Amino acid sequence: MNASKRSSYRRLGRALNLALIFALLAGFFYYADTEELFRVLAGAHLQIFILAVAASAVITFFMSFRLWLIIRKQGIEMPLLRLVGVNMGIRFYSFFSPISSVGSIMRWSRLIPAGKSAEGLAALGVNRVFEIVLAIAASIFWGFTAAKQDVLDSGLLLIYLGFLVAVLWLTFRVSSSISIWAGQRESSAASDSSTWAYRALKRFFGSFSLYRTLSTSEMALILASAIVADIVGLLAYLLVALSIDIPISFVDLGWVRALGLLAAWTPFTLPGGFGMREISTVVLMTGLGIGPEQATAFSLLLYARSVIIALIGGGIEFVFHISRLAD
Repeated sequence: MNASKRSSYRRLGRALNLALIFALLAGFFYYADTEELFRVLAGAHLQIFILAVAASAVITFFMSFRLWLIIRKQGIEMPLLRLVGVNMGIRFYSFFSPISSVGSIMRWSRLIPAGKSAEGLAALGVNRVFEIVLAIAASIFWGFTAAKQDVLDSGLLLIYLGFLVAVLWLTFRVSSSISIWAGQRESSAASDSSTWAYRALKRFFGSFSLYRTLSTSEMALILASAIVADIVGLLAYLLVALSIDIPISFVDLGWVRALGLLAAWTPFTLPGGFGMREISTVVLMTGLGIGPEQATAFSLLLYARSVIIALIGGGIEFVFHISRLAD
């Protein structure tokens, strides 16, 4: 195929992608219950809610920074601001998907270059381990803090950080052992398919175990970015609660949010991105004595915040593909 035909196909593909983005942007009016969202927003303090939306953008930056540090360890180079834009765009596409893992698949396809599949999967796997361990540790930390009558305990904070480091170290150590075992089995495999499987396991877990060589400063930066993103996320929850005058403490919101994030990792969501996080938040808040009407309004405002962030991500995707088509 000559160069002119390849160029024409690339332009056609970009034009079709642009048309898809435009159709999805229009689809917001179909998937999102705009009437209900406007009703809830009308009863909230909009200035405070806007601050909560802005906090979500800050969270995306710190989450992108953490992932940027992780993929660089595998030799995958990408400008940080581009990675932020990719993550915002993924929020847009994930809004329409009933399967939450689609976002992870799209992130892999957008970030990982050819020939780096094992390294890319390892990097995204480490990133997910960080997210899960952080959510579990945060739920334990805020739960014990709430039991101590809403007083932050510095000793408990040190245990929290130690738990994070210990789980991550153990994960990387186990990955190294699996990689060595797969390498030994590869040489004695009975068939080509077994050889391929063991080689793939060796490469993937070998890439995963590479994070054992993280320096103290690299580990500190990754942990700091994860913890800052978590604190800002909690602050955003508090702003949403304040926007509708919900009387709930920072500490109680801490473990409600942590458990909600764990629930959000169930594979399926309802159409338009409304899923287990919002449903579990209503249940947990009513258990704290918050009225069902206020708890439902809080959950809908969280959903509205997600809709706005996804819409911004769609705008970024639209501009990005317009610029690529022009190039």
